[in-house]
Amino acid sequence: MSGPVTIQPGHKLLPANAEWSTELFASCRIIYCICKSWCAGRLHKRAGESFLGCLVPGATQALRTKIRMAYGIKGTLVSDWLSSCCCPCSLLQMKKELDRQGVPDPYAK
Repeated sequence: MSGPVTIQPGHKLLPANAEWSTELFASCRIIYCICKSWCAGRLHKRAGESFLGCLVPGATQALRTKIRMAYGIKGTLVSDWLSSCCCPCSLLQMKKELDRQGVPDPYAK
């Protein structure tokens, strides 16, 4: 019998020393306040998830964690959860991060 598994094979975590490209409360758009489910669905789809994933409780926090981990952004699961106190601001922050990282937006004209 071998020893305990201490790392997942094939997965290497980036050092979390980057910052979000935009502060959480730096800006907000009225469309994100009025139509947050629609905006969340678009963001989920852009990040490779189901458009309807935004309807699952906790899915947007999970998406935030996914984005944070993918780009080595500092933070914790608790900070991801706390950001949901202002969901429109959190959605816009994630959108701007995907813009900065060059993730294509299938809905952009």
